[in-house]
Amino acid sequence: MQGYVSHISHLFEVEGRRHDLHLSLVQAMTLPDRELLPDPLGDEDGAHRAHPCTEAFQLLMRALWAQLDAGQASQVRLDQLTDLRRPGVDPDLRDTLEYWLNHADGDLAPLNKDQLRRLLNRAYVLLCERFGPVHSDRLLKHAADRVRERRPGLESALHALL
Repeated sequence: MQGYVSHISHLFEVEGRRHDLHLSLVQAMTLPDRELLPDPLGDEDGAHRAHPCTEAFQLLMRALWAQLDAGQASQVRLDQLTDLRRPGVDPDLRDTLEYWLNHADGDLAPLNKDQLRRLLNRAYVLLCERFGPVHSDRLLKHAADRVRERRPGLESALHALL
C-alpha cells in the first residue's frame, strides 16, 4: 500500500498529501461493502462519460487548441498552467487541471459548472492577452460551433458554460 500511494503521489505531483491519501485508502478498505460508493468506472455498458459540463469544457478547449498550430497550442496550455499558480486558486482544482493540461488526451475529472465557467473565462482572458480580443472571439466561436456540430447533445451544457 505504501508503495502504491508513493507512486500515485509522485505521478500526480501531490507528495504533500501522501499521508492523507494513505489514510483515506486504509479507511475505505475497512468499510463494509454496503457503505462504499459504487465504482465510478463500473458502468454496465462500459461507457464512462464525464459530467456534461466537464465534457463540454474539455471538448471546447480541445477545439480551441486544434485551431492553433502546435507551438501556439502548447504555449496556450503553458499560459493556462502558469495561470493556475495565481493566488486564490483552490489547490485541488489546480492539481486536477495541471494533470489534465499535461495529459490533455485523457478525460478531465468532473468539475462543477461554476469552476468550469471561471476556467473558461480565464482561458479566454489568456487568449485575448496572446491573440487580441477579435481573434480570440473568433477562436471561441469556432470552437463552440465545432462542439455543437459534433456533439449536439451537449448544447445545454455548452450554453451553461458560455
